[in-house]
Amino acid sequence: MNLSEKSFEIGAIRPPSEGGSHSLLLRTTRNCPWSRCKFCYAIMYNREKFELRKVEGIKRDIDTVKHMADEIKRVSWELCHGGDLHPDVASVMINKEPELKISEWFALVFNWLYSGAKTVFLQDANSLIMPTEQLIEVLHYLTETFPSISRVTTYVRSKTIAKKPLEGLKALNQAGLSRLHVGLETGDDELLKHVDKGVTSEEQIIAGQKAKKAGFELSEYVMIDLGGRDRFKQHAENTARVLTKINPDFVRLRPFMVMPGVPLYDEYE
Repeated sequence: MNLSEKSFEIGAIRPPSEGGSHSLLLRTTRNCPWSRCKFCYAIMYNREKFELRKVEGIKRDIDTVKHMADEIKRVSWELCHGGDLHPDVASVMINKEPELKISEWFALVFNWLYSGAKTVFLQDANSLIMPTEQLIEVLHYLTETFPSISRVTTYVRSKTIAKKPLEGLKALNQAGLSRLHVGLETGDDELLKHVDKGVTSEEQIIAGQKAKKAGFELSEYVMIDLGGRDRFKQHAENTARVLTKINPDFVRLRPFMVMPGVPLYDEYE
């Protein structure tokens, strides 16, 4: 099989810090298990049903990435680059197999290797909803296949963290999952209920503190203008209250983007 015919599952979104050429994107779950937040409504997942992927399928994707990486490095050695990534490695491979020019999988793996093959982002919206033992098996297989990996991150809902036993979270962290990205959005209970976030501010605090206690780096996302003109003060003050109690490693501010098709769009109109 030509390298251009190789593929693996890639989800729709990832955090900005996991973008560009830095992180390998590996899909462990499909879509979002909640899909009810009125500002998002899982539009980026085309409102498709949430699915847990089988461990065997995820491992096959890891094997595909390994095959592609090995082939890229082989060409590097042939060109006397000693396995290092050089632009002419891609040029030679594309000249030999022109279809690689339009392969998003080849581009992702090549750029990941070029960046040092150090970071991986597990997609889609809530990977920790997988049974802990299964996710640990995936993490072990991933890090054993690519010893160069130094950071593995994923999206997760506060509700999921709050429900996970602390020992299970610690085991995931010890298996190689190092950073969690959480959509806090707001710490105001009235706003959380209004946008149907499916979590309370107290659950967010419990989840954040538990994630930190388990050893994770924690990145919390705040939708700074979600409260509008009427609720901006309570949004700001209660969000600050929740973040102070959590004390995350990163706080990332995101604007509220009103997209057609989401419930809040009609309210905005």
